[in-house]
Amino acid sequence: KSGHPARRLLNKLAQSSVGIDQEATPEQNPLLQKISEIVEQIINEYEKDIAIFGELLEGFESFLEEMEKDEAEHEKNLKAALEKREHRGLIKARVDEAIRVQLAYKKHPKAVIDLIIGPWRQVLFDTGMKKGVDSEAWQQRTRLIGDLIASVQPKESAEERHQLMQSIPTLVSSLRTSLLESG
Repeated sequence: KSGHPARRLLNKLAQSSVGIDQEATPEQNPLLQKISEIVEQIINEYEKDIAIFGELLEGFESFLEEMEKDEAEHEKNLKAALEKREHRGLIKARVDEAIRVQLAYKKHPKAVIDLIIGPWRQVLFDTGMKKGVDSEAWQQRTRLIGDLIASVQPKESAEERHQLMQSIPTLVSSLRTSLLESG
């Protein structure tokens, strides 16, 4: 009889065990462990009262629900971790592109290159992760690369040298603030 508590329990156990690794042991698989416990309980406690099958079925269904919740939570966490990894990869690519564009056409002093490809790369990465690559902070910190590069280029006129002298305190302050914020 399909409505008999023993049959319903047996069906649920069989249904749940589909796909279990044939090599798995109860110690390795919580579902297999639970099934083994139910079988042991039936062997040790069943005499004539069929109520035990209904009780075991109810407990097993609760166990399965808990397992499903745990698996759903695990999948959610895994998905979030994968999305974060993908996001990090995209931000890293945007950082590399921003730096490549700024360094592409001229020869630059080693100290400037070291700052840009070292600590400043981390500043851009952190900014991209925290505020996004469309944020004003990202735009400002990307522009600072160009400002830094421009500041070390030879100045031909007195006006250019004067503008450089005026811009250096702001440039240094912006660099320092950004580096400190990035940690």
